[in-house]
Amino acid sequence: MDLEEEMVGMDTLSGLPEPDIDGTLVGPRLLSHAITAEYAQGDSIYVRKTTALPQRFSHYRKIKGDGTCGWRALAYGYFEALIRSGDPAKFRAEKARLEAFHPLFDAAKMYWKDFAEETHLLLTRTAANLHSQDEESALLASFNEPYVSSAIIVYFKLITAVWMRAHEAEYQPWLPDKTVDQYCNLSIIPFAVEIEHYSMDALIKAIMYPAGISVDVLYLDRSNSEEANEFHWAPPIPGGGIESLDGGTIRLLYRPGHYDMLYKLEDIPENVNLQVQSMSSYSSFTAEPTFDYALGGIDIDSMMSWNIPGASYFPVDENNAYASEDFTRALAPTVSTPASDYNPTDTPRTPNNFRRSIYMSPEYNQSPGPIEPCQTEPMKRAGETPAHFRNENFQPEIWEPGFDYRSGESQSRRSP
Repeated sequence: MDLEEEMVGMDTLSGLPEPDIDGTLVGPRLLSHAITAEYAQGDSIYVRKTTALPQRFSHYRKIKGDGTCGWRALAYGYFEALIRSGDPAKFRAEKARLEAFHPLFDAAKMYWKDFAEETHLLLTRTAANLHSQDEESALLASFNEPYVSSAIIVYFKLITAVWMRAHEAEYQPWLPDKTVDQYCNLSIIPFAVEIEHYSMDALIKAIMYPAGISVDVLYLDRSNSEEANEFHWAPPIPGGGIESLDGGTIRLLYRPGHYDMLYKLEDIPENVNLQVQSMSSYSSFTAEPTFDYALGGIDIDSMMSWNIPGASYFPVDENNAYASEDFTRALAPTVSTPASDYNPTDTPRTPNNFRRSIYMSPEYNQSPGPIEPCQTEPMKRAGETPAHFRNENFQPEIWEPGFDYRSGESQSRRSP
């Protein structure tokens, strides 16, 4: 039995839950006791570690296991950390800082404009929603739009790649079997390639550190410890120390092959209900307008997997349709505009060949007037006897089973 088969067998024996591949891209915030329940019947090591989890982390958030969960979790955590800062100026500063990477994209002949545009638009919209009741729900809805979420992931991948190439001396010793450029082309730029330790390190240093954001990763594995092992990234400060620069902390839970997000109570804004948040908060959200980004039957995910010589990104070439100014217009939505003369109070229109029912005629829609209750003479007199429930002196004990209160006659006196 080789190592891969042995690992599969161990995971099977441990009852390891499979990542969610059919759900929403980013789920609602849930109580972390749900993780403990997932492993309740599993391996004793996982039971022990997940039992201790809620003592430190009150909530967690599921990320769709589609091959980009680590990238998506970090991107969502980045926006959440900026929201927690409560400072619109920080959003503007981050937008300007990220724009500094654009000349590096051009030098590497990467196509980046549409991916950057979606990211910067979300930064602007989120800054405008600060201190509102729906700031978090609006962010969650945006990340559950496939095009927006994918564009942000690609933008973060491009930044990670150019950062790693610019710091080749730092990363090359960790890659004995390939160059940094080869690693970027194989393990970062292709879309459906999950984040690894080296690419995560580069992303954190390129995007999170300058924003003062720390990152903690909790590893839920089979190591023999009471709690899950933890790896901590914190931005350096002048003087050689390392600590958080008031930018907050992104917390990830890593289970073999999958990332979710973790939260402590201090990570959750005061205006957010700490109960389990249901999907109803955004399940009714419908992206408007709806993007049709199938270009010749090819969507953005498949485009990122193209094997373009030299790299997997889009080279800027005048013969490449995706590198032209028409690329943005090709992704533009088609919006249906309602007729200008429509008035909800107008009489409903019907086709010329539609035969109206006669019951739609005015003579069949006259008010019927007040409806009198049906009352027979015995029914009207029924309340006069105390044996009837309508009498205010109702006496149930004098009710006779054989007496017909409708006719006023006793059944025993009737002839058969």
